[in-house]
Amino acid sequence: PTCGLRALPERCFSTAFGHLAPITTTRPHQRPIQATSAVAARKTSSSAPPWPEISARSLLSRQRCKRQTLRAGNKMLATRALRPLASLTARRPLSQLVVSVVGPDRGGLVSSVTRAIAQHDGNVVESSSFSIGPVFSMAMLVEAGADQHAALTNAVQSAVPGHSVSAHEAEECVEAPAFAAALDVSCADGVGLIARVTEFVANEGLSLSKLETKTEGAPHGGTQLFSLSGVMLSKDRVNEAKLARGFKDLELEMGVNIDMCVYDDAEAVKMAA
Repeated sequence: PTCGLRALPERCFSTAFGHLAPITTTRPHQRPIQATSAVAARKTSSSAPPWPEISARSLLSRQRCKRQTLRAGNKMLATRALRPLASLTARRPLSQLVVSVVGPDRGGLVSSVTRAIAQHDGNVVESSSFSIGPVFSMAMLVEAGADQHAALTNAVQSAVPGHSVSAHEAEECVEAPAFAAALDVSCADGVGLIARVTEFVANEGLSLSKLETKTEGAPHGGTQLFSLSGVMLSKDRVNEAKLARGFKDLELEMGVNIDMCVYDDAEAVKMAA
């Protein structure tokens, strides 16, 4: 009976808790006996994985080689892509041309003009377009070969028959203005408003850029409201206090509201571009 009680715990632990670590039981006057479970025996007899071990240094070396290969491939593709453009620039000096198109508005007009420019190796650097009533107007700053100006202009005219096309060479550099300010005028619509405001600006030695005017109905009533916005530029320094007093007198004379906001030097350069 005593031997049976001693052997019972060993059998129970080896069958019911076979997933545990090997169990060591000690009997009186005997050396420790190592009891190994079935799962532990399988783990011990399992063979090593079939693939070879890769060290951390070898893995980093492979990744470094892959990055270098990708970088070299991208550099080669970029060189091949820029080679035709570089050869074109080397063959023919480029200059800038301002192309203007005015005429009836219709679908596909911009597509026809830009396709004709691209066919003569022209690059549209900057463009602006708008519609006034049924008339469409577009101006583009195009960079093309100096010997292609006439052919490019004729191609644009052929692409949009019935429209007025004009072109002239643009100045290479634009001098940064010494003064730049935003001008906003709002009042009830009347005759001669634009002429009077622009006359005062010209007498002060300023030029108007990005000029926009519009007329719309008042939200409550049948009165037509007029608004003018633009940028005043000057190559010379301007007495801002004197200019502000002149606009205040013009407000009282015409019954309009005039706002002026002077730009700093960095914004002045952007407004002149």
